[in-house]
Amino acid sequence: MDTHFNPKDNGDALLSSIKAVVIGSPGHYREKMFDHMKETAEKKKSPLFKELISKAILTHCSSGFKHSLNEIMQNKEIKEKISDLACFSESKQLEVFFETLRTADDKVCYGFNSVKYALDYGAIETLLISDHLFRAKNTSIRK
Repeated sequence: MDTHFNPKDNGDALLSSIKAVVIGSPGHYREKMFDHMKETAEKKKSPLFKELISKAILTHCSSGFKHSLNEIMQNKEIKEKISDLACFSESKQLEVFFETLRTADDKVCYGFNSVKYALDYGAIETLLISDHLFRAKNTSIRK
């Protein structure tokens, strides 16, 4: 992702791309950092900080050094929370697809030929690719 932060901007574009803020440390440093973030958000009345706080996930790690990032990312609880974020977005897209299919079936298409036709006419707003096609061993199918 090529996102540049502009301090004059309110950060909406950047903030919408952040799905979680993981704060890890040994001891109680993570709680102190989280409390500091909440205090700063209240003092500055910053919606940006409030939104980041709502996305925070606190976890323990053995040290504050860079190699602990791997330890944090291997944590089963963290993996579940982060994977839930990705699945939530995908599930929501599928719900929209099936609801549109149910209520306005002329606004959705599926199958290679129908999707190719819609693509040729620039009529695709959201493209969902099944795992079956995305992971196909045949490279021409994947393309």
